[in-house]
Amino acid sequence: TCFIVPSGLPLLGMLFFALVTTFSQAYATHGMGADITWVCTGNGRYVITLKFFRDCGGVSPFSSYSMSYSSASCGVSSSITLNQQGAAVDITPLCVSQPSSCNGGGGPFGVEQWTYTGVLQLPVGCGNDWQLGWTECCRNNAITTLNGPGNQNIFVNATLNNTLNPCNNSPVFNNAPTPVVCNNQPVTYSHGVTDPDGDSLVFSLVNCLQSASTSVVYGGGYSGTSPLSTVSGVSINAQTGVITFTPNALQIGVMCVRVDEYRNGVLIGRTVRDMQFRVINCSNQPPAVTGINGTGVYTMTTCVGTNFCFTFNGSDPNSNNVLLTWNNGIPAGTMNFASNNTT
Repeated sequence: TCFIVPSGLPLLGMLFFALVTTFSQAYATHGMGADITWVCTGNGRYVITLKFFRDCGGVSPFSSYSMSYSSASCGVSSSITLNQQGAAVDITPLCVSQPSSCNGGGGPFGVEQWTYTGVLQLPVGCGNDWQLGWTECCRNNAITTLNGPGNQNIFVNATLNNTLNPCNNSPVFNNAPTPVVCNNQPVTYSHGVTDPDGDSLVFSLVNCLQSASTSVVYGGGYSGTSPLSTVSGVSINAQTGVITFTPNALQIGVMCVRVDEYRNGVLIGRTVRDMQFRVINCSNQPPAVTGINGTGVYTMTTCVGTNFCFTFNGSDPNSNNVLLTWNNGIPAGTMNFASNNTT
């Protein structure tokens, strides 16, 4: 390797800069996704939760991070510290018998969820325009839909209204944002979002960000609304947030979903989830699940506090065992499974 040293720049300083740059690119590329949520405890006090999803092929995150907050109408711009809560959780979507690359395993890849919380105290009753933001260097190099992903930061943000009475809690994501899907097979992905206040939610695809004002640099043909190579595009249901597409190439792509929160027709909050899809070759055909009571209907309406039962059957064309689980998507609800030749 040859270096051309500019006039006046010591050789030692030049070499140090090169080593630092190389270290940053090789070891700090670990960001696979993130999202911000909050719970209001009253009197302008909010418990903020950041979930960061790490590629285990990169360095471990810090034990604490700074999150910015600001309001133009209240004339405030500051930051709080978010501290790690508990140990990182390996959420790699692999079979139980197959190890991930987390914790020294020999698997093909690995994903960890790191959770951070902090208390945000705002001036009581002031501001419907609070902007929350968090950033980290850098995205993982495995991404194929961005130009130089390992040189691009990950940034997630949210908008909070502190003038509401009762105060507002954010929507909550119940499903991990790191799905592995099969090439040339239809994909249906749900965030499993619930809102503790019963507010209306509207979902949309947006550009992923490097900072509050800077989009990521997408590769040719990709964008926030076209984040993957597919047969006929990526669709998102504005009411449910369910994402559907059929991939037509092996790829690892980033996708950002904005959730707008409405109360009585008025926008009261917003948060953005940064996530990643990994598309692989599969020899296996996906399992199938019938609708309610063996029909093709997948929704039903009932009264609050009422117990109800329904039957749906899972099957697999490859004669594999089928595991049925749920994501606690009904607040304060419970579900029991009656197994019939399933594991």
